[in-house]
Amino acid sequence: MTILNATIRRDFVVVSQDTWVMPKLAGLEELSALATIDVEQASEATFIGDGTPPDSQPCALGSKIIVVPHLHMLVAGSGCYATLRHWATLLMTRQVASDIRDLEQNARELIRGLRKELPHPGELLCFHAGFDREAGCYGGFVCASGDDFVPQRVEAWGHTAVPVPSSDDPAYGALAERWPRCDAPDETEAFHIELAKNQEAAWRRGLYRPGVGIGGQLHVARLDRDGLRVRVAHEFPDYALQAEISHLQNVAVLRHQIGAAISSASSA
Repeated sequence: MTILNATIRRDFVVVSQDTWVMPKLAGLEELSALATIDVEQASEATFIGDGTPPDSQPCALGSKIIVVPHLHMLVAGSGCYATLRHWATLLMTRQVASDIRDLEQNARELIRGLRKELPHPGELLCFHAGFDREAGCYGGFVCASGDDFVPQRVEAWGHTAVPVPSSDDPAYGALAERWPRCDAPDETEAFHIELAKNQEAAWRRGLYRPGVGIGGQLHVARLDRDGLRVRVAHEFPDYALQAEISHLQNVAVLRHQIGAAISSASSA
């Protein structure tokens, strides 16, 4: 699980995620969509780390925010990266919905169908946002593996933070003051950056549960009537080193896979 933060307002949506991709870990409790709404439940499930510093090197760095221009939607996922990639391909290449309310009706069946094709799908939480024609404003919903992907509508126009920020951080007071004031897109994006810094610092202190990894870059996406925009808003500590190691590791893996495929074809 990595950062997945979202703000829904009547006229815009802001979503932010880091680019850390970590290997699948066995034995983790499945993510629940309720954790994005119930702060107390999320805190109890998240702050169970023993203070041991985490491994600071991901297995890869990758983009996780899915921009779907032809549906005027944003989708973000935390958990199984393989399922998220398959979901992104489906959304980008098919007219699976007319608006966010329509997608909410079909998302559970579609995601569950994709996961059946994967050998080890793992935990997953997906956030979806777009324009709701019936309500005449932006809206969103969350699907999670822990709830068998039953959609949970994000009713309130507010913030969703995964994982929960740490109130022990010295800068938490200033962050909390920003929380209710984010009514403009630019101010909201600035809030997302500070929120992500808090989450990354809590992770480095070993406060979060096993299976959490945060790092790389922070990507911030905005959705409004003018369109969709994504930018690199922040680079976390050690990003340059992480990116170089990740690149070398993944190139080596690809070369091995290509070599094995050529060898197999030659011997066939």
